[in-house]
Amino acid sequence: MSGSCGGEGSRVDRAAGARPINALAAMTLVLAHPQRTFERLTERPHWVLPLVFVVAAPMVSAVYAVRSGFMDELVPAEAALAGGGLAGVRAALLSQAILMAVVGIPLVILLETLLFRLAGTLAGGRASFRVVFSAVAHASIPVGIGALVLGCFLRFTGTARAGLNLGFLIEPVRHPHLWSILRQIDLFSVWLFALLGIAAEPVFGLPRRRARAATVAFALAYILIMSWSGRGAVGPGM
Repeated sequence: MSGSCGGEGSRVDRAAGARPINALAAMTLVLAHPQRTFERLTERPHWVLPLVFVVAAPMVSAVYAVRSGFMDELVPAEAALAGGGLAGVRAALLSQAILMAVVGIPLVILLETLLFRLAGTLAGGRASFRVVFSAVAHASIPVGIGALVLGCFLRFTGTARAGLNLGFLIEPVRHPHLWSILRQIDLFSVWLFALLGIAAEPVFGLPRRRARAATVAFALAYILIMSWSGRGAVGPGM
């Protein structure tokens, strides 16, 4: 009798563990309880809602910056060169911001997924593309938060030139390559990498030390690639 009850209990526990985690709850829990959340996402991966948030947050921040006039200091020279008015250049900037968010950010997350999966595979782990993409999408939530924070900071800085990255430590004209690398590093990009370091263990089935090493290799490769491309898309800095 006791053996039967024990077997039934273990089956219930396995069934409970296999239940899909609520998509909205996962976006919050990945920040508060990342280890458990990534374990659940490995069992039942999903990515739509976090991807929507990570795309929408920078887009909202950029639209606010353009429409509120915080980008105007960057506009007059372009308007003069193009022979157009301020309103026309603002509209062009707005369209560019929306396009970069809708197209560019998913491509960046796709690049992250490919690099992260490669790093995990080289470390001896195995994971499907869907599982890795789900983990990366959820780990990218801090980047969306950072974009919203930057949008709020515009009220205080009064300029879209201000960023939250470490680029301010270096004079870009004198050290352009180092400046480009430091632009990729901020609180929210470090948060992203930290979450991926936690995710690597359950996602790839790696021992903790190898999981952390794979994440460090991924982060270094990604920062170098993004600094070389000049996009600065890891963090929310403009």
